[in-house]
Amino acid sequence: MEKISVIIPAAAHTVQYLRDCLHSISKSTYRNLEIIIVYSGEPEHLQPEIEEYKSDIILYPVEFTTLSEARNAGFFSAVGEFVSFFNAEDINGKMRLELSMKRFENNPLVGMVFCGNTFINEQGGFLTGVSKFPGFSPNTFLGRMFEHNRINTISTTLIRSSLIKKLGGFDKTFPSAEEYDIYLRLGSIAKVDYIDLPLVRNRQINHLNGAWRQTVSEWMVKAIQKHNPEDIAAHLSRVYQREEDFRIAFGKLLYRIGMVEEAIRQLMKAQKINRTNEEAYFLTGNCYLTLNNYTRAMEEYGRCLALNPEHPGCLNNVGVLYFYMGEYKRSIIELEKAVHYEKEHSEAYYNLTCIKDARQQENLRLAVFSPASVFTDNGIECEYVS
Repeated sequence: MEKISVIIPAAAHTVQYLRDCLHSISKSTYRNLEIIIVYSGEPEHLQPEIEEYKSDIILYPVEFTTLSEARNAGFFSAVGEFVSFFNAEDINGKMRLELSMKRFENNPLVGMVFCGNTFINEQGGFLTGVSKFPGFSPNTFLGRMFEHNRINTISTTLIRSSLIKKLGGFDKTFPSAEEYDIYLRLGSIAKVDYIDLPLVRNRQINHLNGAWRQTVSEWMVKAIQKHNPEDIAAHLSRVYQREEDFRIAFGKLLYRIGMVEEAIRQLMKAQKINRTNEEAYFLTGNCYLTLNNYTRAMEEYGRCLALNPEHPGCLNNVGVLYFYMGEYKRSIIELEKAVHYEKEHSEAYYNLTCIKDARQQENLRLAVFSPASVFTDNGIECEYVS
C-alpha cells in the first residue's frame, strides 16, 4: 500500500478548525498516511487542537506568509508517493482517499484525481449547494480550466508526488491562486480524473472579502499567462467543436489575459460566421471600450441590442459609456433598463447607486462576461449546483 502525505498548513485564522480536520482524516478508510502540519508561530497555540492526534502527526515549524511557501515546505519534507494538500478548515470524507487511489490503480497515466464538495459554515453547519464539475472529461479538462477554476478547494485533490517534484512545487511568487496555477501546469503534462461525489466539506470563512477575491482573480490571470496562446487554443478546441463557439471562448480568454486586439480578431471571425450572435457583438464592444475607442464600442453594443434589446450586461455597459461621455440622463435610463431586465441586481444596480453618490462615481462596474460559473465565498470560480 503506497503512502499518502497529507500536508496541512496551519495559519492563525484556521488553527481553530484543525481538530475537526484531523478527526476527519483519522477516520479515513485509507490507512497508510503521513500527516504533516506546517505551522508558523508558537507551538503552544496548536497544542489544544492536536493533543488527541499528536502521536499520528509530524509538526513542521517554518515561517511562512503564503500558502505556496507552507505547502512547498511540507511537501519537500514528505516521503509519500502521493500527496494531499489539505486545508485546515476543511473536512475530509472518510472514503475520499481510498476512492481516489483506486482511480490511480486503474490508470497509471493519471496524475491527479479530485472530487466534488459540499459547503459548511464556520460552525460546521451545512450550507446550500454542491460544487461539481458537470460533464467532466479528461480530454477537455484543461480547456475548461483555462476558462474558469472549476476545482473549488485543493482539499478535494490527490496528486502523484513525482509530478509536483517535476513542476518544482508551487510558484512561491504567487500570494494567492497558487493552486489554480498548479492545476494548469499539472494538466499540461498529465491526465486528470474526477470522482463525481461530494467527498469533502469546504468551510466558508466570512472574513474573506471582495478585495481578496479580486486579488485571486488577478493572480489567476497571471497563471493563464504562463501558457502559450496556441496551446490554450488547442485545448479550447477540444471543448468547443463548432468554430463559432470556439472563437467566442478564445476571444473571451484573450481579452481576460490582456491580449485585447487579438481577442477582437477572434470575435470578428465569430461575427462573420453568425451575424445574429449577440454575445459576439457584446464582447467586441467590451474590447473596444477597454481600448478607449468609445465610438466603436457603442457601434458593437448597438448591434448587440438590435438583436436583444433586453441584454442586461450590454445595457449596463452602454449606461457606463454614456456616463463617460457626459450624457448623464441617458446613462441613468440605460442603467435602469438593465436593472429591470437583470434577474439579480448586480453591476447596473451598483452603478446607479454610485452615480447618485458623487464620491463613488469613479467605481462604476462593467459587465464583462456572463459566465456559467460563480464565485464562492473563498474566491474560487466553480460550477455551483443548488
